[in-house]
Amino acid sequence: MDKGLGIYIHIPFCKRKCDYCAFVSQCDFSLEKRYIEALCREIRERGTPDTVTTVYVGGGTPSSIESGRLCEVFDCLRASFTFSTDCEITVEANPESVTEDFCGAIKKSGVNRVSLGLQSSDDEILKSIGRIHRASDFPKAVDRLRNVGITNISGDIILGLPGQDEAKVLRDADFLMSANVKHISAYALQVEEGTPLFKRGAKVDPDYQADLYDAFYSRISRGGFVRYEVSNFAVPGYESRHNLKYWIRAPYLGFGAAAHSFYDGKRGYNTSDVRAYCDGKRDYTETVLSAADLREERIMLALRTVYGLDLAEYERSCGENLLVSKSKEIDRLLRGGFIEIEGGALRATDKGFYVLSSIITELI
Repeated sequence: MDKGLGIYIHIPFCKRKCDYCAFVSQCDFSLEKRYIEALCREIRERGTPDTVTTVYVGGGTPSSIESGRLCEVFDCLRASFTFSTDCEITVEANPESVTEDFCGAIKKSGVNRVSLGLQSSDDEILKSIGRIHRASDFPKAVDRLRNVGITNISGDIILGLPGQDEAKVLRDADFLMSANVKHISAYALQVEEGTPLFKRGAKVDPDYQADLYDAFYSRISRGGFVRYEVSNFAVPGYESRHNLKYWIRAPYLGFGAAAHSFYDGKRGYNTSDVRAYCDGKRDYTETVLSAADLREERIMLALRTVYGLDLAEYERSCGENLLVSKSKEIDRLLRGGFIEIEGGALRATDKGFYVLSSIITELI
């Protein structure tokens, strides 16, 4: 697996904020120019000699800003870091904003992977959650990207949206596969306090979400997609190398408002105040993880993936033999068919992925 340095860039601008969104983003573009200038300053100031093997530009909606601004960011990154020859470079985009100008600009900047936010293939559901695109915009966006040679394309959906049922989730699966995307992310809806969905009293039924997840996964697995992380599925060879870094605790640097970093064994994050960030007040907060934090983090992150927890590595880094310290819990989970131990790794079974939170709680 890729353990080289990753870079995350946060672009906090959207044409419209979706009703479920609690991420740091805004619809006021008056700060766009100043933000990109501040972003480039931070990149130059925090450059390291490490070779960068993945870059991920998220948000917000990176495709909503002027394409030339994205080019500025990539130019600055390349001037401040050394990229590997096979660097995976991803940009998030919404379907309606994937214009020919955007496609040409990101291709020129070396982008080789795009993550498209579909969320649902049902136009009524899209409208109800504040999305400004329609389902028909998605295949058009895919075609435009392919026309400039970007074929590594991912599609995102959300499970548990108001008005969604199993039949619609299965249509989402078929819709994505018919667009011939290589990667799919399926996220469970979380109704965050302060969002319009929360204010409307929307509720989530975790059991029903699990049923939708099961139906969705069953459908796409028959289409050749393999689950490699609890929310991520790919045609073999198209797994997101950048996203995997979060789960295997590889180093990454985050640039921009609210961006998080994990470097030299420390976690840190910038201010979430976009205006303060533009003024140069990053207020970077850094935390040194305790031994207990490290143990919990290793278990929690590793078990999200199909690769599981390397037991020997865990013992070397944490000074604890998990098979001994958690023998009763592990025996109970093994007998229940929720986990398996094979090749020196402890991992969740298909059955276990549906109760992953409970498994992690047992082991930490």
